[in-house]
Amino acid sequence: MKIMWHGTACPQEYLPKVQAELAGMLGRMLDSPQQLISHLIFLANGGEVTAWGETGDDAFHAEYHDVPTKERADKALEDRLRQLDEPMRK
Repeated sequence: MKIMWHGTACPQEYLPKVQAELAGMLGRMLDSPQQLISHLIFLANGGEVTAWGETGDDAFHAEYHDVPTKERADKALEDRLRQLDEPMRK
């Protein structure tokens, strides 16, 4: 399983949790990372990882944030939904 990090990568000590959570979604809820719209993974240090899939790419994409905020989570979901909606408007 491949994870493409955007911005700051997740601290090494939390990678096993991120990898396990994403791997658990494959086969159970997703056939491929491309199907993931947005998923938040909360970490013990108070940080979070936002993960998503991209069409035509078999890797998960993720971004680490050291301080979670509801506003950032809402914006990430809104941005991702806008990305998915753009091809439908063309």
